[in-house]
Amino acid sequence: MGPCANFKMFSKALLTLWILFVFCIHEFIFQVLPPDVLTRVSEYVPEIVEYVEEIIKKGLAYESKGSVYFDVSKFDSASNHFYAKLVPEAYGDAKSLEDGEGKVLLK
Repeated sequence: MGPCANFKMFSKALLTLWILFVFCIHEFIFQVLPPDVLTRVSEYVPEIVEYVEEIIKKGLAYESKGSVYFDVSKFDSASNHFYAKLVPEAYGDAKSLEDGEGKVLLK
């Protein structure tokens, strides 16, 4: 049995609070300033769904077996988009994409 097996006896809400507490302790230890506002992704589900639907409608993502996948090659081929913002020198480098994202993204 793994170390997390005993967590099954706790509610999701209690586990969420515990994880947040541990995260805040780590922030304090590493001298990270606390956030002004704390939000949870569950508070923005309708907005996220709308955003994902818009990306699919634009043809930049697709649904398969209940999951949504971002189509990097379609995004990359659009004239008004540039995907390599964080590592511009890797733009168009399929080897870097394979190393960073895995072969699953390459068609």
